[in-house]
Amino acid sequence: VLSKSCECGAAQKAEDILMHMEESFQKGNLHVRPNHVTYSSVIDAWSKNASKKNDDAATHAENILKRMEDAYLSDDNPYAKPNIVTYNSIINVLSK
Repeated sequence: VLSKSCECGAAQKAEDILMHMEESFQKGNLHVRPNHVTYSSVIDAWSKNASKKNDDAATHAENILKRMEDAYLSDDNPYAKPNIVTYNSIINVLSK
């Protein structure tokens, strides 16, 4: 729900939840493993929050993509593989 909201602060709240999920997963809680849908939703939330006056949105989205790719490439999380939705959301945030 937060990822679809244009409400002020929604993208940051979604990213905070993602970070909590990543931390819990790294501590061994397999029930909160972030996957491509989780990451892409948070990137999309930043895309909805992006504007020419808000360079932070693009930075946040790129950082999330980097964490996603790192998790996938390190074999820690095979479910974190970026897909076309992920890259479309990155393109959207960078184009604003």
